[in-house]
Amino acid sequence: MQKIRILVAILFVLVFQNIQAQTYWHNTFWGRAMVTKEYKHHWFIFGEYHYRRQNNFHISKTNIFENDYLQGARLTVGKRVKKWTFSVMPSYWKTHQILGNENDFFKTPIEEWRISPTVEFAYSINSKLLVNNRIQEDFRFFKDRRLGRFRERIQVRYFVNKTDFFTLGDEILIGTPPNSSKQLEQNQLSFLFQKRFTPHIETEMGYRHLLKNRRNSTESDLENALVFSLFYKL
Repeated sequence: MQKIRILVAILFVLVFQNIQAQTYWHNTFWGRAMVTKEYKHHWFIFGEYHYRRQNNFHISKTNIFENDYLQGARLTVGKRVKKWTFSVMPSYWKTHQILGNENDFFKTPIEEWRISPTVEFAYSINSKLLVNNRIQEDFRFFKDRRLGRFRERIQVRYFVNKTDFFTLGDEILIGTPPNSSKQLEQNQLSFLFQKRFTPHIETEMGYRHLLKNRRNSTESDLENALVFSLFYKL
């Protein structure tokens, strides 16, 4: 219990101490479709397509499908070794500026190539609870620059039964060299529900709250995201 209290205190500091003076609120939709394939000796491959939309504050604060936000594709290749998972994730992203002020409407989309080595560790507390800790480094390549970013995600899963479970998770994203501000760039707090309908089809839905600090260190975005994912296992 003491460890949980310390973790909550750390998350509180990370989220609320890093909100900048000028903050913009957003409502968004995060969609994802994934195809997975398992191989012998615990090897696996995932292919994902990401599609996100956002509200336009000139038109509606509640219509989360009004404007483009992000399109992306990611491939994950990895291997599970007991409680450990090792993987690498090459990906491509096209991101539209999230609309917080008038200048944001004139910013052009940004294209990014990324490769992300990843290590995960999972352990069971009991038959109902599973904790997963993922550490990842993003090597990010843009047209005119390169950036680094460290990510750590902690998830707690509660299994209702063999096919359904809830997930409470938090992920921090911190800038790293080269060309990084070395600050907390994002904090993502998620509450999700995942259901398996058949041995091949699963869905995930829920809510994600994001704090995003802009690179100018004076503005931040607070994002309320509706999450929906569809998984197909070959």
